[in-house]
Amino acid sequence: AALAPALAKAAPGTTIPPWCMSRQLDVVTIGLLPDGSRQLKVYLGGPDPDSAAAGAPPCVHALVRQMTTASPLEGGWYYLTVRCRVGQPWGYAINKIYNPVQIGFTAPLPGPAEAWADVAALFESAGNRSELEGLRTVLRGSDLVALPTATALEGDGDQTDIYVAAWSGRPP
Repeated sequence: AALAPALAKAAPGTTIPPWCMSRQLDVVTIGLLPDGSRQLKVYLGGPDPDSAAAGAPPCVHALVRQMTTASPLEGGWYYLTVRCRVGQPWGYAINKIYNPVQIGFTAPLPGPAEAWADVAALFESAGNRSELEGLRTVLRGSDLVALPTATALEGDGDQTDIYVAAWSGRPP
């Protein structure tokens, strides 16, 4: 409620779903889109997918179940992204945050193989593992240490994103 006046000026006509108002809004961003419109994005976090999506509508819980089942690697953090655009239904994505420094350089397990297997299983569940394998092929042929930092699952559970951190050289 405290942000409402500022958000009304920054992104006129956009509204945050009422169910979000009972939650702590961890981050709110304003997207300036190529067509000149604006989009609000609200991020709600938690230590597991269910916590991140607490109070969300049923369509979000289907994404949460898929993320929980397909991408079970423990650790990390989760957040729900809520996209708010004028004249469009709210859009949702459940995101998993990995700790690439820990995965790649400090902890014995999970290591890079386990993290990439977790990502691959999520992409497999969404039906787009071949796109991920294309990226992995390019990365394997480089002199980079590339590790997942986050994944996103959205739509009807058929859309995925991966975010990657990369370092030059190989770990010891």
